[in-house]
Amino acid sequence: MKLWTLLLCVASLSAQAAEFDKAILEQPSILSSTPIRVKPINPAWQVELCEQKLCRQESLIEVLRQANVERSGGGDIIGNGGGLAEQNFVYALSQLSEFIDETITAGIVKGEDITNLAKIGRHAKKAGTRAGELIFLSGKAVPGLFDSPYDQEVRLAKTALSPDAPILINLDLIYKRTQGDLEIMAMPVMAASLVHELGHQVGFEDHSYLDFLGSRVRRLLEREQNRVGRMLGHDGRIEMTSINLGPLSLPRLFMTFGDILMSFDGEMANVLKCNQEKSIVRAARIENQHWQPAINLDKHWIAPFRAWVALTCQDVDGCVTFEERDLALDMIIDVTASIAELRVIQFTLYN
Repeated sequence: MKLWTLLLCVASLSAQAAEFDKAILEQPSILSSTPIRVKPINPAWQVELCEQKLCRQESLIEVLRQANVERSGGGDIIGNGGGLAEQNFVYALSQLSEFIDETITAGIVKGEDITNLAKIGRHAKKAGTRAGELIFLSGKAVPGLFDSPYDQEVRLAKTALSPDAPILINLDLIYKRTQGDLEIMAMPVMAASLVHELGHQVGFEDHSYLDFLGSRVRRLLEREQNRVGRMLGHDGRIEMTSINLGPLSLPRLFMTFGDILMSFDGEMANVLKCNQEKSIVRAARIENQHWQPAINLDKHWIAPFRAWVALTCQDVDGCVTFEERDLALDMIIDVTASIAELRVIQFTLYN
């Protein structure tokens, strides 16, 4: 790909750049190997269980004890987030404040909605760094847990009007079998649900309004999310997802294989470099992503991923240049073990 450069000196970028550096340093990275711990449960926490129009309060500890006898999804025991859908939910929470910021920057919300969504975004930044913020359990194990006397539909998630409350996620809805194949909920839908629940935690009670705010974030992600997959013979499907964010952001990049989710956000921050000396990356976008043919070496797959990266670079004088580079990410996947092992062979820019 031909490298092209356009010079543009913008003195005002310096203050924005400082904010960008701070955001990157504070950005959490979720890897499939990171254990997801259950949030410590306050014995005082109560949850509402509803059957038809009658509701009662019950201890959250007792609810979790009941739910522990049944699973509906693809993970392990209750609450540990072992399945792919659970990992996607945790990853969505870790990135949600960035998703919300970009939704506002993109002008998808207006007026008072900007203020309210920004309030949820500030809370999401804190919630996204707390281990075990999400608790996954089957609603079938605790009848009435995800029901409401004001809503005929079983809800996806539930929390309380408190910023310290955990968020309960209904496993019955994030996994679905279609003609024998197990499907998981799309991440934009997960993000919209988290906006809803975190909105309750900061004091908003109107379900319809929170659904509206969540739908704005979902709209952004569906517009900016790109997914590309390839089958590795009969061993499963590998899929790479990128999400391009705003004018002072790096894209999010993560891969899934079976029940494994691996994020490359930290690696992206390290590998994205400008060609010009003393210039630093201020933003990037991933385009034209694709898998090259995989190579099978006796149950060890080599999976080559390629993409174009558009970089926004800034030098010490505040001059901005735009570069286009090629991204190469090669992985080796060992499918001989009970749980596949993934390792990065190469992650680099060239040209």
